[in-house]
Amino acid sequence: MRKDWNIKVKLKIDFEQIRQIAKIGLPVVIQSIIGLGSWFVFFAYIEKLGEKALAITNFGRILYLFFSIPLWGYSSGINTIVSFL
Repeated sequence: MRKDWNIKVKLKIDFEQIRQIAKIGLPVVIQSIIGLGSWFVFFAYIEKLGEKALAITNFGRILYLFFSIPLWGYSSGINTIVSFL
């Protein structure tokens, strides 16, 4: 296939660019790990209390997400407008 189209690909890894991207993205990754990890630890603890407690906490989490997602969208929109101004 390469001969038919005369495609020559030379991959060069730019470690400086990878370092810059990791420097910017690492705090977001750590924040996500802490956020998801705290939910995991919380539900692991609640799971030992019984099925009813786990169902109640799952319902609470669903309500939390139900109200949080529109608020996150609203705050993102406000942030965009303020940044634009």
